[in-house]
Amino acid sequence: MSMEAGFELGFASLSNEVTDRSLAVEGTLPDWLDGALVRNGPATFEVGGERVAHWFDGLAMLHRFGFDGRDDAVRYTNRSLRSETYRRAMETGEIAGQFATGGGYLQRVRQLLFGEPTDNCNVHVARVDGRLVAITEVPRYVGVNPETLDALGEFAFADALT
Repeated sequence: MSMEAGFELGFASLSNEVTDRSLAVEGTLPDWLDGALVRNGPATFEVGGERVAHWFDGLAMLHRFGFDGRDDAVRYTNRSLRSETYRRAMETGEIAGQFATGGGYLQRVRQLLFGEPTDNCNVHVARVDGRLVAITEVPRYVGVNPETLDALGEFAFADALT
C-alpha cells in the first residue's frame, strides 16, 4: 500500500494494551458523571510481513474510558478484539478474507461470493439486549465484556428481520 505524505499515522499499528490506566483530568468532572464510553476501530495494520490494503481491513481494537465524577477520575483500557479473524492472523502471520486485503482480485471475489464473512468487527459497538456487541457491516458480531473488553464469542440475534 502506498502512503501519501501525512497519512502514515492513520496506518500506524497500535499493539500495546493497557488495563485500567489512570488518565490525567484537567478541570473537574460533574459529580453525576459515572459510566463508560467504549469505542472501537482498526488498530493493527500489519501482521507478519503483510500490510493491509485498506484502512477498513485493520484488525479491531476496543477502547474503554471509565468515568467517575465523584472522584474526578478517568481510567482507560484497550484490547485487541480477539475474534476468529484476529486469532487466525496471529497464527498464520497473514490477514485474509477482508474487504481489500488478502489474495488477488479473483480470490477476493470468491471470498465475497462463497466465503465466510469476517468477524473483524472494527466499525462500531452497540448495546443489544443488555449486551455490548462489536459490529461491522457484515452479519457477524462479537459479544464483548464491557469492563474488561474481553471477547465473549460470536453474538447472534434471537430473531431476524424480514
